[in-house]
Amino acid sequence: MWAASFVGAAVLVALAEQVMPVIPRRWAWPDPAWASAAIVAFGLYAWVRAHRMAVLLDPVARADGLPRYSRRVLWGSGWVSFLALLVLPLRLGELSRPWLLDRSGVGSVRLPEALAATAAERLADGIALCALLAAGLASFAGAPDAVATLVRSGTFFFVAFAAGAGVLAYVAARPGRIAAACARLVRGRSGLAARLAAAVHRVAATLRHLGSVRAAVAFAAWTVGYWGLAVLYPWLLAHAAGLDLSPGAAALVVAAIGLAIQLPGGPAQVGSFHFGAALALSAVGDAASGDAALDFVTWLYALQVVGTALLSLVGLGVLASGRAAHGSGAGHSDGPGGSRG
Repeated sequence: MWAASFVGAAVLVALAEQVMPVIPRRWAWPDPAWASAAIVAFGLYAWVRAHRMAVLLDPVARADGLPRYSRRVLWGSGWVSFLALLVLPLRLGELSRPWLLDRSGVGSVRLPEALAATAAERLADGIALCALLAAGLASFAGAPDAVATLVRSGTFFFVAFAAGAGVLAYVAARPGRIAAACARLVRGRSGLAARLAAAVHRVAATLRHLGSVRAAVAFAAWTVGYWGLAVLYPWLLAHAAGLDLSPGAAALVVAAIGLAIQLPGGPAQVGSFHFGAALALSAVGDAASGDAALDFVTWLYALQVVGTALLSLVGLGVLASGRAAHGSGAGHSDGPGGSRG
């Protein structure tokens, strides 16, 4: 698996180099004012990314008689899992946050609820990425090959993400049918069938929280805010590198990278990140080329890796404190303003 990951990274880096230079060839410090603003925006982005799942987990906690889901467990699990998602090959890190939430044991949130919330986030993000890609491509007509590749990729991923959203909606609406299908697959093993049926109904119950207007609007608002910040910090960092990138171009870069990292690249998204960035900047055209473009890709990648690694260290401490508070019976809704008093 790791060998395949490294091979994928090498292939994608080589492909990216055919589009534009992505391997650093010099060292140039970014503008400190712009870079500082980008770091602040990245921090806000990471917080929103970790917090958004509260929309799905808070109703589960309230059903358990808690004011809300533990904020420390929520944020800590997010920041730790973001590093796992970044480092592990073939996107195996996607399983890390559901596992951490399951192990934290807050209220009745276990693996089914955590998997349902994670799946809802990923599918919403996929559709948002395709929308960003479409908006960005509408503004630029750079290298025709790059534009054509992005259009094909965006179309494929939109169909895949929309189909996934349809599957989740069906599970939420018809859990009994899914449970019956699972029972047929394991015919003769009644205990396993019962456990699968229970898991399906718990997944469906979590997803159905998005059926209320209030929850759906809140989830959409958090998602829009998340992707707004995801575009803001690269835009700021581009200016720090001396690249006069428009917000539309920054959106195109973010969307292309987000879709490219779905590919089996290397650990820390080596290759897939660079391939997506190269395609996007090539589609923007001559205005996003030269040394400034290479510096931008270098610093954007560095901020992602270093920032995620540092946040994971914070996340370990926050997660440990949340688990300790939960274990003492006092921390189910910890965080600012969340004490049970």
